[in-house]
Amino acid sequence: MTFEELGAMTIEEGLAIIETVLDYQRLNHVQEIVLRQSCKGLSYREISKTTGYDPDYLKDPGAKLRKLLSEAFGEKVKKGNLQSVLKRYLRRNKITVHRNQVIGVNFSGASLCGSSLSGANLSVAKLYGTYNK
Repeated sequence: MTFEELGAMTIEEGLAIIETVLDYQRLNHVQEIVLRQSCKGLSYREISKTTGYDPDYLKDPGAKLRKLLSEAFGEKVKKGNLQSVLKRYLRRNKITVHRNQVIGVNFSGASLCGSSLSGANLSVAKLYGTYNK
């Protein structure tokens, strides 16, 4: 079963949440490949066929990524439970995900919520968190 089949969350939304939880630390290229392809339900052997990486080479970054995510989310992350972990994280922190809205950003106290950010490169352009605390 793929990431999207488990619910409405896309891989891009999942990545945005992960990078936020990791304090905007970006995943390296191989970690992102493993994450994206694993979320599609592919094994390391299948990932290796499409990427050219050896399956044994992919296992190390995959294990390190799961360990990093387990520490960041405070629960064990396995190949098949990432979306569930993300959803529990959102519920625990009372974060509501809204799609296709403009991000509210605050630079130096000037609120740009609802404004156009021309020229800005925001990697989470379609994922928005609202804290309901």
